[in-house]
Amino acid sequence: MVIQINKEEVISRLNMLRGLFAILIVIGHCSQRFEKEILPFFIIHKFNMVGVCFFFFVSGISLTYNFRTRQNYLKNFIKNKVVVLFLFAVLNQVIYHILKAVILNEKLNIRLSFFGEFNWYIYEMIVFYIMFYMVFRFIDKSIVRNITLFFLTFLVAVITLYFYKYGEWAGWSQAYYISSFSFPFGILMSEYFESIMNRLNKHIVIYCILLVCVAAVCCVSLALPRDSFLGGVILKNIMGICIMTVVTVMVSIVDIRKIPVVGAVILFLTGYSTEIYLYQFCWLDIIARLYERSGVEINIGYIVLVTGVTVLTAVVMRRVDWYILKYVKG
Repeated sequence: MVIQINKEEVISRLNMLRGLFAILIVIGHCSQRFEKEILPFFIIHKFNMVGVCFFFFVSGISLTYNFRTRQNYLKNFIKNKVVVLFLFAVLNQVIYHILKAVILNEKLNIRLSFFGEFNWYIYEMIVFYIMFYMVFRFIDKSIVRNITLFFLTFLVAVITLYFYKYGEWAGWSQAYYISSFSFPFGILMSEYFESIMNRLNKHIVIYCILLVCVAAVCCVSLALPRDSFLGGVILKNIMGICIMTVVTVMVSIVDIRKIPVVGAVILFLTGYSTEIYLYQFCWLDIIARLYERSGVEINIGYIVLVTGVTVLTAVVMRRVDWYILKYVKG
């Protein structure tokens, strides 16, 4: 078994999986609301952090690759990345409040809140964009960049753990630190891609088994308290990094474009992955409250309904987001 060593092709294949992981995250969030646990969905829920790890990892590896291959990549980076993503998040909250007013017949009261559980990933991604810009703008040596980014990520994880455990900032949760190290790991993978993949290629099966075993051992973190430093900051991040390495190896071997029907569906969803992530939270809440009002128990039908409406919303809002992106970039 030989793995693909072409960095551009592997990164392209990784990005093609965005739609798949976006849908898995939606399903995981839906299953949180089940009154009765259903094993497959219970497992997806427990390992929902892997989906977030994937997005952090792919963002890190893609940003670094673009920096290396595009001239003046950091020019207007804050405007094109940070400002655009922030505007997406603001629009998402406005749409959410409007939908609540229309569908739930509530009084329209648009209150914007940031850095809470609602779309928390977006705000952490903004922090990572700023970190990436500062480090790549002012530090030249690759090894120093990687050490700095891992240290800054560790610092962010510890700070968010502190506020989750001891602080009074409502809305801060374990989500901010249990998958964060996948971002600097993506940058590390991009910087040393060839050497890492060549080493893996020599004993691919053995390495993958070892990585899976380490990830399995780290599953003990699921039994530890949510505010555990060992479980949340250390073990869950190690598990995420191991799984991301295995995923990278898998996509270097398998091209989803060659999988009939399934590949086409995943590629379609990938085109709307950002909007799927953003607008799932609107429908998770609204549809759950409709179920509650009607006295219907939340079940698999809830997953189908939330996923379907979220994808439809993503298709519509993608066009709106495109205009925002075009306007900001000028």
